[in-house]
Amino acid sequence: EWTQRSMNLHHRYNLKASDFNNVDPEKSPFRQGWKEFLHFCHVNNVPTYILSAGITQIIRTVLEWNQIDTSQIQIISNNLIFDSDGNYNWSYPTEVIHTGNKAVHTTSHDDYVLLFWDSIDYTHMAWETDRDMVLSVGFHNPETQFPIEVYWEHFDVVIESGDSDEWFLYELAKRI
Repeated sequence: EWTQRSMNLHHRYNLKASDFNNVDPEKSPFRQGWKEFLHFCHVNNVPTYILSAGITQIIRTVLEWNQIDTSQIQIISNNLIFDSDGNYNWSYPTEVIHTGNKAVHTTSHDDYVLLFWDSIDYTHMAWETDRDMVLSVGFHNPETQFPIEVYWEHFDVVIESGDSDEWFLYELAKRI
């Protein structure tokens, strides 16, 4: 309900496509190691998906500002649609993506999946793939309501929010 109400505000305040020119990607910095990891995935043809409750246009802007080649990255999020005058028309998919309705599925039962989670709320997501084929990584922020012990109950790997991801992503890339 909260997510749908926030999307409705786009209509109320007459969001324009040109408003995305005001997005400041510097306010969404990448954690250490991610630019290199996404480059590794691109060069080695590793399928990469970003499943987010965010807005596609903002995610793409931040990726491109960080010089990430997005040609092989599929972004599955709330894509805003604008009419020919640049006025907000609707969101695609028509059902707003939020933390409560994400689903993980693969095209084959032989696909391995790496999932990086920034919220413990995602752990109830529907699994349409063999759970043994998934490595889940949770980013724990000590300021959340959940102690790190709860994260260890839900994730295979837990990275504290203050830590660099670089070491883990480097080791992960060596094993892909």
